Amino acid sequence: MNGARYFRRTLSAFALTIGTLAVSAPALCRPTTGEVHAPKPVPMTVEQIVARAPDGKKLGTLVVPSLVAAKRDVGRPVIFAFNGGPGAASGWLQLGLLGPLRIVLADDPAKAIPPSPPLERAKDGLWDVADIVFIDPLGTGFSRVDAGVPNALVQDWRGDGDYIAGAIREWLTRHGRADAPVLLIGESYGTERAVAVADALTRGDSPIRLTGVVLVSQSITVENSLQRNGNDLGTAIGLPTIAATACYWKKAKGAPKNCAAAAQEYALGHYLPALAAGNHLSIARRAAVERRMSRITGLPADHFNKNGLPLTKDAYRQLALAKDGRLLGVYDSRYAAPIDPARKGQDPSFDILLPAMEDAAARANQMLLGLSASPVDGSAYRLVDLSLGEQWGYGGLADPYRSLDMMGVLAQSLRRSGGRLMIAGGLFDTAGSYGADHYLASHIDLPRDAVDLASYDGGHMFYLNGESRRAFLAALRTFTTRASGDRK
Repeated sequence: MNGARYFRRTLSAFALTIGTLAVSAPALCRPTTGEVHAPKPVPMTVEQIVARAPDGKKLGTLVVPSLVAAKRDVGRPVIFAFNGGPGAASGWLQLGLLGPLRIVLADDPAKAIPPSPPLERAKDGLWDVADIVFIDPLGTGFSRVDAGVPNALVQDWRGDGDYIAGAIREWLTRHGRADAPVLLIGESYGTERAVAVADALTRGDSPIRLTGVVLVSQSITVENSLQRNGNDLGTAIGLPTIAATACYWKKAKGAPKNCAAAAQEYALGHYLPALAAGNHLSIARRAAVERRMSRITGLPADHFNKNGLPLTKDAYRQLALAKDGRLLGVYDSRYAAPIDPARKGQDPSFDILLPAMEDAAARANQMLLGLSASPVDGSAYRLVDLSLGEQWGYGGLADPYRSLDMMGVLAQSLRRSGGRLMIAGGLFDTAGSYGADHYLASHIDLPRDAVDLASYDGGHMFYLNGESRRAFLAALRTFTTRASGDRK
């Protein structure tokens, strides 16, 4: 991290305000059941902000939707939300959690998802306690990179964080909110992005008033310390997710949340020491671990005798329903599909959710913003562009696993600003991890009372579950008001 470049510059930009839309239910929604109720006016605006490198070079143009209260209040908190990938637009968080419209999906993964799911007016949100700004990084959503800009300048952890931090400063200045409490909400790789952005915002002579960071389905510890081959700690920390999955599929007994909690205790107290002992583990103790792992996972004890004690989340996805010829989802292990040997990286959960979300995002953009194409270049909205992450860099570091301490950078940023941290994840997320979230909460160098931790029923995008969404919004509301109130 030493020697990294930080933003010292306020971005210049021009605004393209589409305007505040007062939208009625018939224009927006196709409710699943019941009478249509006309909603209150929804203030949704969109503007363009030029993205620049720290040296002032123009990188591209961000198209930024936001929900801003009609009555100006300079002390009102501002939430900046972004997704991950890299290469994912904020449409996931917008349609699933924070926006004025929400996609309606069945909570039961066994129920079919229609290709064009209903959209409903969101009756519960955070817009009464904070303004919400959705950031689509360059190359996602309607935001675009300028022609001729080298990929290395924007497809990089530090570069990405720097220009987004600059855009946040520009938005705050443009709206007369330079001293407002600021909260960042990042999901998946967006949590790594949140670390870089928080660092850039809190350094230098004019730090932003960062009062809180929310990590949704975090990859900070998963990607940079735990999810590595032969890593005993990472293997053990993945066990609670395996246990929750096994109980969901009735391979083991118990409610998934209880199964995860029990496995968390066993993983650190017994499983990890057994893995660390390796060949020095006694025959009797190994047999006991094999039996316990069989009860937790539903796999026969003989599997661990023949294949060894380590069991990763990814391996369990392939083993759990192998006898039926089915594979479990990566982003949500409650989804399953027949194994397709011809496909690499098959994910039954993403395969189902992505088309539905893309369709919903296209409709929502037209309904709320009047946009069917990017105002920058006329191209289509990009909810996900996985190619953006193929050559992603980490500030010039050849091996971010060894050299980049994201947990430490985040802790430093929050200590500088006096901000709070919230960590939230889904029980059935094998891309993230229940155990990794608990590990981060217990190891980050922040006061205990400055860190909130919660797990919800669902996968990586757990907020797509109706009950989990409501519970998470309630927690976010409390977190936002508490974090903003902590600062004087």
